[in-house]
Amino acid sequence: MANASHDVVLILDDDLVFEKAWFERVIEWVAAEPRTVVTVRGTGILPQVSWPDGFTPGMGRVMGFRKEAWRDAGGFPVPCSHGGDTDFLMSAFEAGYTVVGIDHEFEHRDDDEDHYSFLDNIRWLATLLRRHPRLVGPRLPAILAEKLR
Repeated sequence: MANASHDVVLILDDDLVFEKAWFERVIEWVAAEPRTVVTVRGTGILPQVSWPDGFTPGMGRVMGFRKEAWRDAGGFPVPCSHGGDTDFLMSAFEAGYTVVGIDHEFEHRDDDEDHYSFLDNIRWLATLLRRHPRLVGPRLPAILAEKLR
C-alpha cells in the first residue's frame, strides 16, 4: 500500500466476476467518502452479532479505502493470516473511520474455499479480543453462542 500511486485503493480478489456498474459505484463511494472503508459484508459469525453504528464486519476479498486509512489503521497485522482483513477493519473503525458493508454483487469463482479448523478460529478470535478488547469483548458471549448454534 505504501507504494500505491493513487490515494484511493481498491482490493479485489482475482477470481471475482462483476458488472462494471457495481465496480464504478464502489470506486465512487470510496472517492467521495474519505473517512470510510468500504467492504463486502461478511458471511460468517460476526455479521450475526450486533455491532456499533459505523462498523460492519466484512471480507478482504473486496475493500476500498484511501491510503491514509491503511496508514492510520496500521494495515493488516504482521504476520498476517486468517482474519487479517477483520483486524484491519476493526483497527480502521477504532481510528475513526466508518466501515460500511456493501452487497455481494459479484460471482466468486474460487474452487478452493477456505477451510479453518476450530483451533484456527479460536486463535483468530483470541487475536481479535487481544487487539480490540473494547469492540470484541462485549460481544464475545454472543459470538460464542452463535458459534455453538
